[in-house]
Amino acid sequence: MTGVVTAYDSADPRLRSKDGRASLMLVSTAKTTDLTLSLKQVADVRDTLTNAVPGATVKVGGDLAVMRDQMLTTQSDLVQGEGIAIPILLVALLLVFRGGHGQP
Repeated sequence: MTGVVTAYDSADPRLRSKDGRASLMLVSTAKTTDLTLSLKQVADVRDTLTNAVPGATVKVGGDLAVMRDQMLTTQSDLVQGEGIAIPILLVALLLVFRGGHGQP
């Protein structure tokens, strides 16, 4: 991280909700062309902030967080799809290629 700005150290009203029950924390990271490093930074920020404030709900957003979440969801969906498709394919292959053995 290269910097953090919160509603507590900035007078910017956009960092605090109108009812005062929520606030934004702007976390800046070093620019890099290494996507893996950028996505790891998102995970590190989430890990650091999870349960950091008792009773608070912390959500990490932004372009990199969305990209990381989409990549993880896509990966999970592919694994789940393969887990369903491969057994069905094996049964279909068994039926197709075994079906011709007992016939002249």
